[in-house]
Amino acid sequence: MLTGWGIEQSRIIPMMGSDSTCVDGINIHAIPAAHEELDINEDGAWYLGYVVEFEGSTVLQWATVGPIRVA
Repeated sequence: MLTGWGIEQSRIIPMMGSDSTCVDGINIHAIPAAHEELDINEDGAWYLGYVVEFEGSTVLQWATVGPIRVA
């Protein structure tokens, strides 16, 4: 999906709920998202929200973001 939008595979960072990573000084924390219960698909991917921390600011991105297959 993302590569179809022209995003290079090397720039895509797969994440599962509770994963964290740091890219160029930007801390990204994936957190499992749910409306009433957590949904996990056959690949174990969860719907996610993200906490992004950069230069003393914290942003919570919380929307209906579904799993994206990276393969």
